[in-house]
Amino acid sequence: STLALMWNLVSMLMAGYYVHTQNIPRFIRPFVHLSYIRYCFTALVRNEVLGRTYSCVNSQEGGVHTVFSLNGKVCPRVSAQAVLIGAQLENTPSVWVSIVVLIGWCVFYRILGYLALKYLHRPRKFRNRRARDSK
Repeated sequence: STLALMWNLVSMLMAGYYVHTQNIPRFIRPFVHLSYIRYCFTALVRNEVLGRTYSCVNSQEGGVHTVFSLNGKVCPRVSAQAVLIGAQLENTPSVWVSIVVLIGWCVFYRILGYLALKYLHRPRKFRNRRARDSK
C-alpha cells in the first residue's frame, strides 16, 4: 500500500495543476506523460470548456474577479481556447485521446494485478482438522 500511495502522490504532482510542467526539472518532465491524473484532469477541463464562450461581469456590480476581468472592467467575450491558455492546458491531448490513454492505464493495472497475484501471492495451506481428528 505504501508503493500505491507514493505512485498516487507522484502522479498528482506530475498532473500539472499543482506544479506547472515548465517549473518541473527537465530530467523529470518525461514522467509527466505517465500521470493518469493528468489525463483525467485535461479531459474533464476540455470537455467542460470547449464549444463555450464566457463573458465577464463588472466586479463593481457584485461580480467576481476572474483572470479575464481586466481590473474590474467588463471584458470582452472569452473563448474556450483563452480559458485553456489561462489554465495552461493549451498543449494537452484531446478528450478522446485522454480517454484512450486512461483505458490503456486500466488494462495495464489489471494485467499488473493479475501477474502480481499469480506470481507473488503464495496461498496458505490450511490443514483439515476434521480429517486429522477422525484418525
